[in-house]
Amino acid sequence: MRKLVALVAGAAVVWRVVTSRRKPPEPRVVVGYGDGTIVTLEPGSPERELLVDAAAEALRP
Repeated sequence: MRKLVALVAGAAVVWRVVTSRRKPPEPRVVVGYGDGTIVTLEPGSPERELLVDAAAEALRP
């Protein structure tokens, strides 16, 4: 039983280290139009950065 508890504790520590090293995901920007078409803006494009900044400002408390 002690070995199982130690194994689970070790796995939890490893999981915490692995997940803490990931950088946060980039915000995804998808623009939808009334006719059903969509456009996904790639990271680094000026239009995407403007929309991300506007959305972040609008969502601030």
